Amino acid sequence: MGTYLIKAKYTAEAFKGMLESPSDRAGAYRELADAVGIEVREIFFSLSSSEIVILADGDKEQMAISELVTMAGGSFSQIDTLELINTGDLEALTRKAADFASVYKPPTMDEIDRVLLDE
Repeated sequence: MGTYLIKAKYTAEAFKGMLESPSDRAGAYRELADAVGIEVREIFFSLSSSEIVILADGDKEQMAISELVTMAGGSFSQIDTLELINTGDLEALTRKAADFASVYKPPTMDEIDRVLLDE
């Protein structure tokens, strides 16, 4: 199970509906999340970006199901789901990645320049 930050941008029609009939929309998502098996930690709203922002725990399949269902409802124009890891997990991953760093050979500047010139 992973921790996810979900950002969903409401459509103009959704805002219109919320003004016509104000309600706490967090309950609607919590109901879906419970049904899918997602544990919602917190739900916020960002005034600066007009997005609902959710911190939740679940797996990739649960998050995909949640996104498909909410997008199909038409209230959101975009949903971004970011998987988060803690700094301890990041340290463990970087230690493992260091073992493979010599395998990857990034392109040289000459190779990049040739690709750009070909375009």
